[in-house]
Amino acid sequence: MTGLDAVSVIVPCRNEARFVRECLESLLANEYRDGAVEFLIIDGISTDGTRAILDEFASRDARIRVLDNRRLTAPFALNIGLRESKGAVVMRADAHAVYPRDYIARCVGLLRAHGAANAGGRVVAAPTSHDVWSRALARVVSSRAGVGESRFRVGGAAGDADTVPFGTFPRELFEELGGFDERLTRAQDSAFNARIRAAGKRIVFDPDIVVTYRGRDTARGLMRQAFLTGQWMVYAARLYPSALRWRRLVPAFFVIYLGGLVIALGSAWGPARLLLAPLAAYLILISASAISGARGPIDWACCVVAFAGFHLSYGLGTLLGVARLVTGGWTRRLGAPLNR
Repeated sequence: MTGLDAVSVIVPCRNEARFVRECLESLLANEYRDGAVEFLIIDGISTDGTRAILDEFASRDARIRVLDNRRLTAPFALNIGLRESKGAVVMRADAHAVYPRDYIARCVGLLRAHGAANAGGRVVAAPTSHDVWSRALARVVSSRAGVGESRFRVGGAAGDADTVPFGTFPRELFEELGGFDERLTRAQDSAFNARIRAAGKRIVFDPDIVVTYRGRDTARGLMRQAFLTGQWMVYAARLYPSALRWRRLVPAFFVIYLGGLVIALGSAWGPARLLLAPLAAYLILISASAISGARGPIDWACCVVAFAGFHLSYGLGTLLGVARLVTGGWTRRLGAPLNR
């Protein structure tokens, strides 16, 4: 596979039987006339039937190659894909996402038009079922009250950005910077984007390139994801300080505030009730955000709980990450797969 615009699409996956079929069907349906496309699916020794689905797709489309990732984690999968790929452009794709027919063409066009090191668009979270919790969780990760000013989730102006989802890169970037940091079981994308920015290169964002993302569909799943993300972002920032974005620390400060509030209210300190004002403002904010799109009081209540649970889980994960940095325990977790 040769040519300046030949594309290698790398899809890390592990136990994604629920989502990978729709993902691959959308990628294979892409219309890209500027060059050849290959799809490298890197399977982390799945145990839920994912591999049978991958082998089925590979048997009927010669563009697909299925490779093993015996180290199980995403950065190892991505680096396997980088070593095995042949395209001049490397695109990461996520098995939970569904891609429009022009996704590959538009991302490559955006990359080339700006001479960027990374290019991408916007992720729109979609419920994975008709369950009330699934709708609430999708709302949390696609609203400013849930994730703050994250342009690739909530939208915003096109142009330079801190990060974009998944990523489309020129191959020579990896020859210059190296691959993904295999120490980071999570947050490896944020770390790599920090390295791009530190090298003085551009990351460009186009909100009109829209990907549908099938996220967690249980409250427990989303809270666990938030907890682990908050924790691993601390480790990524320790290794790459420019990966730190101060907005990511807000949930941790919120958890600290709540702990201080409980102590103050339990004491005899007279003005302690004044400290309730920030909590009241927070509850008003998430309640107002939950109203948008709610189908009734049950939808609204679940959404409020999901907002609060997401923020508290992320904040607690961040504080645990900081504690492990202080005690040195974080190094024992680097490169280790998470139980799923």
